[in-house]
Amino acid sequence: MQGDIGENSFDLIMTNPPFGTAGKIADRTFLERFDLGWKWTNENDKWTKENELQNAQVPDILFIERCLDFLKDGGRMGIVLPDGDLTNSTLAYVRHYIKNRARILATVSLPKE
Repeated sequence: MQGDIGENSFDLIMTNPPFGTAGKIADRTFLERFDLGWKWTNENDKWTKENELQNAQVPDILFIERCLDFLKDGGRMGIVLPDGDLTNSTLAYVRHYIKNRARILATVSLPKE
């Protein structure tokens, strides 16, 4: 069907996830569709997706994965993210996931002011 938007559809994405959404996504049928909806473990600096779903996931983490899905090979993306997505130690698996799917050219942090 012409006009369908699917994976590998865009050369350029400029976006930000839905900030301020209430709570986490806990719907198991929704989480299982995302790699980042599953638990990950790290052994000797090697991250592995486990066979167990997260109890819940914040929408911005799933949003990152979906945006990467939409990009064509060689596509570019600019995305505004909460600072914690790139700095919290508990989200190291997310950074690993991004690094394996994309080449990070820059990160920019802005002061709270």
